[in-house]
Amino acid sequence: MWMVLSPSLETQIHNTITTQTYQHHHLQFKPKTTRITFPYKPKCQHQQQKQPKSQEDFIPFKDVKTLAKFKSRHNYIRVLEVSRKADHPFRGSRLLLLDNPGNIHSISFLFKTLTDTYFDVFATLPPIIPPGPIAVLGFGAGSTASIILKFYPNAVVHGWELDTSVIDVAREFFNLDKIERENKNRLFVYVGNALTASLVGGFSGIIVDLFSKGSLIPELQETATWEKLRKSLRKGGRIMVNVGGSCVEAEDKGRDGNLVMEETLKTMKMVFGEKLFVLRLGNRGEDSSLALTGDFPDIDSWKNALPNSLRCYVDLWRPYSVGGFGVVERLVARGGKNVFVNMWKSPIPNPFGEHIVEEIKVLSWRWTLNRIYILACVYHEWCWNPKDCLVRVARRSFEVAIGRWW
Repeated sequence: MWMVLSPSLETQIHNTITTQTYQHHHLQFKPKTTRITFPYKPKCQHQQQKQPKSQEDFIPFKDVKTLAKFKSRHNYIRVLEVSRKADHPFRGSRLLLLDNPGNIHSISFLFKTLTDTYFDVFATLPPIIPPGPIAVLGFGAGSTASIILKFYPNAVVHGWELDTSVIDVAREFFNLDKIERENKNRLFVYVGNALTASLVGGFSGIIVDLFSKGSLIPELQETATWEKLRKSLRKGGRIMVNVGGSCVEAEDKGRDGNLVMEETLKTMKMVFGEKLFVLRLGNRGEDSSLALTGDFPDIDSWKNALPNSLRCYVDLWRPYSVGGFGVVERLVARGGKNVFVNMWKSPIPNPFGEHIVEEIKVLSWRWTLNRIYILACVYHEWCWNPKDCLVRVARRSFEVAIGRWW
């Protein structure tokens, strides 16, 4: 997740949008820490050298301007603008925050379409669904819709947003009014409960991004909700869902992001059975997750129908199994297909469960002889640079073996 240090006004502004055009050193209030969370995407192979060194980056408050801040009926709305001079992947962007913890609900850049976030993954849906309208449940400021409309000239998007104030902010600060004018017959925005969304003939695809107070809405942990959404699809249609994860911080500390994510996936599993797939984003593999329903598409056809910048996501999808996306699967997802691992010093009885172990050790052909001498590789080190871990373990194993022989 990323954290931003930005000024926070001492006085609450209710039901009004305030624009600040003055410089930060003129503001007469105490700077406070506003925490905004968001996983960055796994980079494509040709982008690896640009990947941040740390999973958590900070933006100094001097590089962040608060454009709007107020409370609506449903949300605590803040619009932040990150300076183009900031040393951060979000430089030159505008961010929409809708809850007290500061989770980002929309992002837009002035000079580029893609966001390097899960919104880009949503944009991979159109090629694998039949022709027809796409529903975006949880429209926000229109990040998903704008990407889809840009890359797919024939796409038609219907978006639902509960809070009319969010739509007002989107039109004023995120160019939604311009996008609507340019796509009069392709973009339709509705204010209301997204779970009541319907269209004659159904939807070809449904994108679900429904959060409230920093957590997936409780209705997504009910089978009735997914049964209803499935019935809203046309034949061959699919649903793609942001199911959150550890990167999402709820106002209610009892609604842990990972636990709510797993509960939601288990509920979807009951409705969609084996036709459920999961994609994990973030450095640690479980930072944020998306789910996809339906038969898994042909990979080559899917990639060929996508812009080059989106093709890297196709290979990241995995079949979902309850409690089965554990440590071994995470290692496989990171390319360690030919490496056998042994869980070492696990804090849980079942090291192959969904929890992260403290350390791993790579098995070599001399492991049984040298197990107490082989250097441990800390889990986060393996995730960051498995090649280096293998080299260090192999070197240590070789040195110990040579010492014993001679």
